[in-house]
Amino acid sequence: MQTAALRGYILDRLEDPALWSDAQGPRVLSVAALAEAVRHDEAVQAGIEVLYGPDADRVRVLGALVADEAVPFLAALRYTDAGMRKRAEWEAVWELQRREDAGEDGLDILVPPKYTNKDFRKASYWSARGKLDVPKERFISYPGGELGADLSRDMRKFPVAVMKPARWWPWVLPVGGHHRRAVRSVASPRFRRGPG
Repeated sequence: MQTAALRGYILDRLEDPALWSDAQGPRVLSVAALAEAVRHDEAVQAGIEVLYGPDADRVRVLGALVADEAVPFLAALRYTDAGMRKRAEWEAVWELQRREDAGEDGLDILVPPKYTNKDFRKASYWSARGKLDVPKERFISYPGGELGADLSRDMRKFPVAVMKPARWWPWVLPVGGHHRRAVRSVASPRFRRGPG
């Protein structure tokens, strides 16, 4: 119980909006940069020490915590092959709904299949998204986001860049201001050269 509470507390601290933007707007951080950003946060450091000991590697600890709370930005990195097929069915339904919203009549819109845990590559993705694939994760991950990344390596061991909570950039809305900020952040030279 105490362990879960401390993990939750540390993760809540990692969601501090001040960590995820600067004078240029929203920013993407590597786990190492995130660890550096909270280096002087006494509450985070105390939580890490209680959970993992005084000699715990802050980057490894935060990397493990964030990995369980992050979902990749690309569908192909989230879903299994079966999940990708369901995703295609959902996208077809969304297209029909857009046409119906534009005034087209007589469309036969079927209810798409719900997702199961076997549709996601990791149990944590399923926990964060659920049967309707609704984003509830704390972070969006960008595996391979750093300069010179080799995506052929084992993605479970690959360092990821993380961006402040997905719930700030809901994926279910049409492209709008929040999506534009997320895209600008990922497309920025800061992200390409290795997020700060």
